[in-house]
Amino acid sequence: MLVLVASVLAVLSAALVGGRLPRLFEVRLRASWLALLALLLQVVVLQVLEDGPRPLLVSIHVAAYSMAAAFIWWRAGSRGPPNVDGTQTWR
Repeated sequence: MLVLVASVLAVLSAALVGGRLPRLFEVRLRASWLALLALLLQVVVLQVLEDGPRPLLVSIHVAAYSMAAAFIWWRAGSRGPPNVDGTQTWR
């Protein structure tokens, strides 16, 4: 619920300052498969294997967080999306 509220507030705040929502689809994320795999692993651990052996669950959690961290690290190396006015603020 918190993620949903935060997402709605983010979209509304961007619209209030003159941003355009369709520009969001122009963002190209490197290694997006890594973030999706990390999310899938979290869902499997929390919903499917919730009563499984603890060492296995902890190992999968650590792997998922490592994948998410790698995705963020790769994302940090990119130039980033252009601002509303077309200028770049990163690198």
